[in-house]
Amino acid sequence: MNEIKNILIKGVGLVPAMAAAYLGRMLPSQYYHVSCYSDASDLESEIHLATLHPDTREFNRLLKIKEVDFLRSCDGVFSLGDKITDEIGHDYLNTFCPYGLSIGGVSFRSALQKLGAFEKLSDWEDCNLAARMARKGKFLPPDPQGRPVIGDYTYGYQVNPASYRELLLKQAMAFGVLINPISEFIPERHSEAFFIIDCEKSHFWDTDLAPESSEMFNHVRHHITGEYVTTQINFQKTQYEMSINADEFVPAIPKDGGRLWRENTLYLSYMPRLLPFLGTPSRLIQISLHHLLSLFPSGETMGAERAEFNSIMGEIISRFADFQSILLASSSFKAQSFESLSDEAQFKLRVFSARGRLSVLDGDTLLQDQWISMLLGQGIWPNGLNLISKGLSDNQIDAFRKDYGDIVDQALRQMPDTVDFIQNTCPALGSYESRRNVD
Repeated sequence: MNEIKNILIKGVGLVPAMAAAYLGRMLPSQYYHVSCYSDASDLESEIHLATLHPDTREFNRLLKIKEVDFLRSCDGVFSLGDKITDEIGHDYLNTFCPYGLSIGGVSFRSALQKLGAFEKLSDWEDCNLAARMARKGKFLPPDPQGRPVIGDYTYGYQVNPASYRELLLKQAMAFGVLINPISEFIPERHSEAFFIIDCEKSHFWDTDLAPESSEMFNHVRHHITGEYVTTQINFQKTQYEMSINADEFVPAIPKDGGRLWRENTLYLSYMPRLLPFLGTPSRLIQISLHHLLSLFPSGETMGAERAEFNSIMGEIISRFADFQSILLASSSFKAQSFESLSDEAQFKLRVFSARGRLSVLDGDTLLQDQWISMLLGQGIWPNGLNLISKGLSDNQIDAFRKDYGDIVDQALRQMPDTVDFIQNTCPALGSYESRRNVD
């Protein structure tokens, strides 16, 4: 007879709820018993907004949470990307999909570079449906049967993390997870547990804001200045703002992930703080849980699993940190310069600056399009021309761009306003008219 192994999750906020629901769903109950000791911390006492990556759909699907229930329960709205603004007011949209499509095997950016049709990334928004939707306040899910332009983009979410936490804990209990307040935790339980997940200090979303349940939110803008990263959230005519001391967002990441997994404990509380661009904190936690499950120890050995997990997560976290560091350094961020970037980040800059080339690993947690949009949006343009693009004529490029733009325009005309789509799909509590007329 197999002995049931006890898994202990301990901490505050959203992260332990994600871990409890995921492990409760994925680990067979005849072999493992999961207990979670958790409190909401400050999620319910302050206004917050959690930015969640498109991967959240797959995460919720595994947990048997329908999108409509997720949005309704968590005061959710759709996110098409991040609007990033520099010190002089120029902005661009970093979306989850590329700007344009390849033309005869030549990347869109290389074709437009040959044409000389670029000054800033926002000039290309006619060829990015998600960016146009965000500017126009339109929304409709991608059409999987449609042309690539209207079928390939994707979206994330902004939700109230306190509400999402409660939804996840409810699902965790349905999967047999024992949920208790952290005040009931007995220290001796550490010695009784087969495996422990420590989330006590995992405050990933402390720097964000969220709409109240009766208000519809338009977009998030991350304003990059020399000293601060300012998160601004606009509700119709109401604006909230919070400044973040940017010195907190320059993590030094050891290659072993800071030894996140030590002995029989996974310290999610030791994850580095990352800017909330494009849902990276939630995606990092989901990826961590996925890799943990793939390496989950049987009890016979654990050293090999620990080493592999720490190696994988160290590389993933380093790429997050490189993305963040290049973004901040290219924004005249006073705490950093390009010279202070890691060797890996320097290599990316040199390769991209040469001829617009960028290689992203298959398992990278930031999409290639997100990297390219960030680099171009921050004004890092290739100095040389991709030789393959010389096979395209200017007429071919102009015709492709016009055709692409026409498809985007046609799709926009058929889309409802975001507020109307949400109201028709999953009406939330409160008066519809009161939401549309926020003072």
